[in-house]
Amino acid sequence: MIVWRDVMSVGAPALDADHRGLIESINAVEHWIGMETWAQVELISDDLLRYVDEHFHREEAILTAMEYPDLAHHKAQHAAMAAKIRFLHGKFSGATVDEKRTCAHLLTKTLGEWLINHILKEDMRYRNFIPRKAPARLLGPR
Repeated sequence: MIVWRDVMSVGAPALDADHRGLIESINAVEHWIGMETWAQVELISDDLLRYVDEHFHREEAILTAMEYPDLAHHKAQHAAMAAKIRFLHGKFSGATVDEKRTCAHLLTKTLGEWLINHILKEDMRYRNFIPRKAPARLLGPR
């Protein structure tokens, strides 16, 4: 089980809430895998499709507004992750029970790697820009 810690904060409440939601999704997928409740895993997979669209759009809007110098690279990483989530979602939807198990484990692995390699590393690179350059209207309530 992954637990949110303040050190994971990027300094934008709206983005932090999104990241907390991702952690909740990872934990929920792991729980439902253990229960072999594939319908619940599929619901979370559906939610993840919305998450990547909404969160990536929100984050990119903030990075654009603050003229983040590594925006193109960041967007490319988002596009690659969105493609992975869409691929896994498609595979899971038409899978047998054994294939669902494999897809679900691959989903948690992919999300865990995203948390570590993107959120806790890449996103932290823009953390110091947030208070200085991002418009408050995009950051969410404090």
